[in-house]
Amino acid sequence: MATTRERRVGRAVGLETHAPSGVPAPEPEPVQVPHGDLMNAGNRAFEAGAFETARANFAEVAASTPTDPRAHSNLGQALVRLGAGEAALTHFEEAVRLDPGRWAYQFNRAHNLGELGWWDRAAARYRQAIPLRPRDHSARYNMARTLHNWGDYRGAVES
Repeated sequence: MATTRERRVGRAVGLETHAPSGVPAPEPEPVQVPHGDLMNAGNRAFEAGAFETARANFAEVAASTPTDPRAHSNLGQALVRLGAGEAALTHFEEAVRLDPGRWAYQFNRAHNLGELGWWDRAAARYRQAIPLRPRDHSARYNMARTLHNWGDYRGAVES
């Protein structure tokens, strides 16, 4: 798991927990996680660096409970660690669709796009994440990094 310092300098946010989001999301349909044991096992595997095991557990939870944004976000994180950034994007997008008010989902999607080198899309997504946590330095830093890599040097300095 990334330390707080590592997250500030560009690492994606870690696994999603039940922490409240910065902005209330629209009321999603109730989520029942029938595979809570699989989610817990996936979290333990992720923390231990066993990303393939984590991926398998999170994939099963996401398939059986497709309305759980945490399952999609955690699956995306495992896929990123396995070097499958494009596959992870689908799950980050789904997590955002299910809970657009959660900063971590917005940030992870933007960060993943930046890591893929899709600067214009990453910048657009950071613009959605930043208002959810306006004082978050990691989102602003990554936005500036994205704009710089895209060639928007003035925007990078302003960010």
